[in-house]
Amino acid sequence: WQVGSRTLWNPVANLDVGLDIIYSEVDSALKGATYTQTTAGLPPTLIVNDTGVWSGILRIQRNFWP
Repeated sequence: WQVGSRTLWNPVANLDVGLDIIYSEVDSALKGATYTQTTAGLPPTLIVNDTGVWSGILRIQRNFWP
């Protein structure tokens, strides 16, 4: 699931300042399960878990054509 918000501000004519913030959550049906692998450089056992990620974008845009 995801939830987010966007805001846009026009401090002067032809200038836009925008901010987008999003939170994404992936709920695993296999939470707590383990996975054993033999790939070099990685831990030998991985534990499956839920994952959450915050994302954001700051946009500053100047329009030269009215």
